[in-house]
Amino acid sequence: MRKITQLSKLQIPWMSTKTFAILLVGLFLQIFQIQAQTFNYTGSVQSVTLPAGDYEIEMWGADGGKGFQTSAINNEGKGGYSKGILTVTTPTTYYIYVGGKGQDASGTGAGAVYLGGWNGGGDSGQNNYSTVTQYRAGGGGGGTDIRTTQNTTYANRLMVAGGGGGGVYLATYTGGKGGGVSGGDGGNTYHGDGGTQTAGGTANGSTGNIAGTNGALGIGGNGGTASTKSGGGGGGGGYYGGGGGATGNTSSSQGGGGGGSSYLGGVATGVTFMFGDTGFVPNPDTNGNGTVIITSMAPCTGMPTVGTASATSRNCASEPFTLSVASATKAGGITYQWQRADAGTGIWQPISGATTASYTVTNQTVASDYRFVITCSYSTNTVTSNVVTVTQNAASYIFEGFENTPTGSSTNNTYPSC
Repeated sequence: MRKITQLSKLQIPWMSTKTFAILLVGLFLQIFQIQAQTFNYTGSVQSVTLPAGDYEIEMWGADGGKGFQTSAINNEGKGGYSKGILTVTTPTTYYIYVGGKGQDASGTGAGAVYLGGWNGGGDSGQNNYSTVTQYRAGGGGGGTDIRTTQNTTYANRLMVAGGGGGGVYLATYTGGKGGGVSGGDGGNTYHGDGGTQTAGGTANGSTGNIAGTNGALGIGGNGGTASTKSGGGGGGGGYYGGGGGATGNTSSSQGGGGGGSSYLGGVATGVTFMFGDTGFVPNPDTNGNGTVIITSMAPCTGMPTVGTASATSRNCASEPFTLSVASATKAGGITYQWQRADAGTGIWQPISGATTASYTVTNQTVASDYRFVITCSYSTNTVTSNVVTVTQNAASYIFEGFENTPTGSSTNNTYPSC
């Protein structure tokens, strides 16, 4: 008969409680080295302790608020995108400020002010026009940044993505886009200017269009306010905030808030883009708040993951579209390359400059296949994605016989959009 002895407790004589704790910390740091961390909007400061190494930092500023004219208008300034490499020489704690979306305007509340988003978004002006469902301006979006100290003065920032400005009463009178090196100007004549690398955006105005306040370090300006007039859009936060838009002269004509600027002074190989620029990467937060993603650039090993490639839809053959890939490996020694072939030919060529996880195609003239190629230079392994086909319909032609009388329910004839 065998004697079976159960061990009630595993003991390692040489391992003290302190040693065990150190091993656990080391295990945590190793896990961090192979995973990306995403920081979403919370409305308060967040922190992370990074071990020594290189890290890719991606961040998006928050969008401004929508304007309102009997219904909400999709004219908010979009937050900017920034990316760079942070080198950490000893374990260091960093403080992360993820910007909040500016408040959308609505058709309720006489005298309403629509608040700017957390982390520097400027408020709209007071909406004092007599008809509460018309000529309403949104608040500015907050900037997103990472700092070496926790503070409320926008000091010690290593990297910033600018927030967008608040829109006003027409689709064409938008809030300014977040930076970019400089933020975009708001819409209409007496708008808020975008922030720059040295100063906040100017709040423009006139005798009849009361100016808002200028942007400042980290902070977007507030929209203009006057009795009986519609308020201006709030400026976006950022490295320097955008200026606030002016009031309407009696009701309409108020200005959109300017966008905040981005900043790359504390990171290496930094780039920053406005929404719509080639190189802009879509914000993972579809609600308009900011985002920060920190990815360890520890050397890649083995076979990389290529992810799934896709393309955005378009209404017209002349419109641009964006190629993107989800869940591709990020690490040191990883390279990306988009390739193109005439549809169905299988003759692949690299697209010049298309070396990021997303790429906007602006000049397609024939139906094309696209694929994404990822390579780990350390293991020399290369993986290719699925093929995405984007068709190219021929341009349509129209004929208008001006001698004929229009028929149907409307005599307001217009050209088709494509």
